[in-house]
Amino acid sequence: ASGSILSSPPSTVPSVSTLSTMATQHSKMIVNMIDLLQSIANVMDIDFKNYLPRVLPLILERLKKEIKSNVCTNTAKLLHLLRSCTNCLENYINIILVQFTDYLTCPALTSSTTKQDIMFT
Repeated sequence: ASGSILSSPPSTVPSVSTLSTMATQHSKMIVNMIDLLQSIANVMDIDFKNYLPRVLPLILERLKKEIKSNVCTNTAKLLHLLRSCTNCLENYINIILVQFTDYLTCPALTSSTTKQDIMFT
């Protein structure tokens, strides 16, 4: 593992919230943020859990927006990001399961592929 990379999130991490707000207006930025978070999660492995309190709500919020509007442009990427973080999610599984149940029962979600991705995650 990469425990020596960062022992705690650097002070610049709160800016992720600011970037997320901006990203909601720019779809290309959303894709770049997801890719960046994926890269960070891959490198940090279990140490990525230090970022989860700040990042997980943003991921789940974006998923909710996409699924409720049935515009699942980045849903597969977001679900892949969550799958790659499974070793860090033990303290958050109840939140994720409740939200995923809501997704699966959402009448706006018509894509069977997206439903399968959610169930796989």
